[in-house]
Amino acid sequence: NAEMLSILGLSMVVLIFFYFIERRAAEPIIPLDLFRLSLYRTSTLVATLAAMGVFGAISYLPLYLQGVLGMSASGAGMILLLLSLGWTAGSLIAGQEINRLGYRRVASMGMSCMAVGFGIFVLSGHPVSLLLVLLASVLIGLGMGTANLTTLVAAQNAVPIRRIGVATSTLMLFRTFGGAFCISLMGTVLFNRMQQGLEKIGDGLSSTLLEKVANPQNLLEPATRASIPSEFLPQLIDLLAASIWYAFLTALLLMIIGCAVSTGMASYTPASTPRPDGE
Repeated sequence: NAEMLSILGLSMVVLIFFYFIERRAAEPIIPLDLFRLSLYRTSTLVATLAAMGVFGAISYLPLYLQGVLGMSASGAGMILLLLSLGWTAGSLIAGQEINRLGYRRVASMGMSCMAVGFGIFVLSGHPVSLLLVLLASVLIGLGMGTANLTTLVAAQNAVPIRRIGVATSTLMLFRTFGGAFCISLMGTVLFNRMQQGLEKIGDGLSSTLLEKVANPQNLLEPATRASIPSEFLPQLIDLLAASIWYAFLTALLLMIIGCAVSTGMASYTPASTPRPDGE
């Protein structure tokens, strides 16, 4: 809509001004010259895309588990714990394999795992069985752990020693940007699909109830569910499942882009990475 386009336009103007200010700043917040280094540039981009995937999953997977599959909040929390354990396992695996396989292969493996994880949701239709949700969660966590550590080590080895600190903090900043962007993007897709669906099935619901269920989070509240006529509740759950499917499809497309970008990383190992001298 017009409001969203206005916000995006304003954001682009602010980013352009920020870019020119940073170019001339003596002590820039984001040192743009780091991005002239190919390995650092690709590592940051892969790390940003990986963060998009994992934060998107963390934000919207509980909504699917509770709103569609009917799990409790504690049950959804256990699924996220499994994702976190996969993240830890992926980091341990990457720590060993980058010394043997190099950055490119290990980063590609991580992004591929995340793409397969989201692909399970997309290709399985809805509702997705709990077993497939568990598998997808492990793969997303495993992929994030693998890509996360690989890009961090690659970025730190791609810059002069005296600039490791600023390079690391800049990489972390871009991860944060990526996560925030993906959460917003997936949320926009989800809300738009919900709104379109409610226009088709909402004739039998009051305007107050329609306004409440337009926010998917409200469907998790027992009081809200109890106020929905029994003949409409299955339709709303199906609508929520379909809307989250589109959100996960968006994340899958981003992970496919991440797979493509990861193939552009250098195939160095940490020991063989040529470190630039000086500034």
